[in-house]
Amino acid sequence: MAGNFITNDMVAKEALMEFKNNLALANMVNRDYDDNFKAPNGDSIRVRKPTRFTVQDGATVSSFQQIYQQYETVTLNKRKHVAIEITEAERTLDLDSFNRNIVQPAMLQLANQVDADLAEAACLINSVVGTPGTPINSFDTINDANVKMNLMGIPQANRSLTTDPINSGSLQNSLKNFFNTSVNTEILRRGQLGELAGFMTFMDQNVRTQTVGDYGGTPLTNGAGQTGSTLVTDGWSTSVTGLLKKYDKFTIAGVYAVNPITRQSTGQLMQFTVTADVDSDGSGNASIPISPAINDGTVTATAPYQNVSISIPDGAAIVPVGVANSTYKQNIAMIPQALTLAVAPLSGPNGRGAYSKTMRDADAKVSIRMVQDYNINSDAELFRFDILYAVKCFPEYGCIVAG
Repeated sequence: MAGNFITNDMVAKEALMEFKNNLALANMVNRDYDDNFKAPNGDSIRVRKPTRFTVQDGATVSSFQQIYQQYETVTLNKRKHVAIEITEAERTLDLDSFNRNIVQPAMLQLANQVDADLAEAACLINSVVGTPGTPINSFDTINDANVKMNLMGIPQANRSLTTDPINSGSLQNSLKNFFNTSVNTEILRRGQLGELAGFMTFMDQNVRTQTVGDYGGTPLTNGAGQTGSTLVTDGWSTSVTGLLKKYDKFTIAGVYAVNPITRQSTGQLMQFTVTADVDSDGSGNASIPISPAINDGTVTATAPYQNVSISIPDGAAIVPVGVANSTYKQNIAMIPQALTLAVAPLSGPNGRGAYSKTMRDADAKVSIRMVQDYNINSDAELFRFDILYAVKCFPEYGCIVAG
């Protein structure tokens, strides 16, 4: 019968192909580190960030700069799987039917999970344009992202913009009279709008919704000259749980972003991302974990990495992005370096009686392991498909477009 021609190797091969074909956001990110990982869960590598220096005046060297190397850790800590029990009748399907009814839906879920994890990681990006809660409905909003990225020294090559379905539809509707159909024949292909303001634009349902914290009061910085990844504040409404939520954004009055190369003010307030939920105490105080860490350039060794125009003043107003308790979409403008995805091959349960096959596509840099076994109790075959991967955001290479 037809089922006799379906081998486990065929199933594993089909699974890899379907998984690869269903990846969306994953196709626009950095994949340079896959080969650095081995299979054990929790394996980590340190990624070296670009080294920066300062320029001195004149012919005489006043001091030699020591190299201050910055690193980010990328950890192989995401293990996902789909486990399926297949009856004898389902096993006798022909390969096309087996693929359509079983393999394709399973791989769609795994690929969607990878994209969802990337979309969540992107929420760490601190630069933001647009109006939270208002659909993107003009070219100006997209161009604002382009300008913001230029001001922050982000390369112009390979920029992409990924929007959720509602903002994608709103953007298409607002720009429908701008498109030349003879040129943009692929605009709607696989959710792609085309090239706009220097971005290749795409649609992805996994773009995250941000629920803004229940903040209130008159929040201020509490202490001058603060640096690092925690900001001490006061003046909030008292005893509020969920005052700020993870991935909320805010600005500090008078504190501007600087271009990473020139270290000159961009003329736009520096924006920060909250990295964990924050509560206020009974006096309205709150310590906020933030990204990026504040660097005012006052420490000689780290001065080349300065990211704010002045030292943090005491009593400066803190202004969260978005209305308290409202929601908005964190659409993603970026270059590939903003997100890193690394996929590692899993070893099989050799010698345990189960069939195992790890398939890898070297060009796409993806791998998936299939394990097949028999359930003696239910007279059914058991299949599981596993992936192991790492996701990391480098927020300095992107911009959130609120919508």
